[in-house]
Amino acid sequence: NLVWLDVIGNSLGGQLPQDLSTMTNMTHFYVSNNMFTGELPEFLPPSLIDAYLSDNLLTGVIPSSYANHPNLEYLVVQGNQLTGELPVGILT
Repeated sequence: NLVWLDVIGNSLGGQLPQDLSTMTNMTHFYVSNNMFTGELPEFLPPSLIDAYLSDNLLTGVIPSSYANHPNLEYLVVQGNQLTGELPVGILT
């Protein structure tokens, strides 16, 4: 029942878990300044308020599901290798 994960600046690597959405109580996910690779998880936990994913080695696009997330207020992804356009509705 993890609620808050903060591993900023620890030189961690590997891929982010694609089943992150199963962590239904998580509200804060801070993994910036590491060496995570791969794509962003398709779905985020429904309770998530903020996700700091900046300064890693993440690739791909921001999933369209992020635009419809019920609680997400902050999504920080700069300093990665993401491509494509912002999902429609993510700025509203």
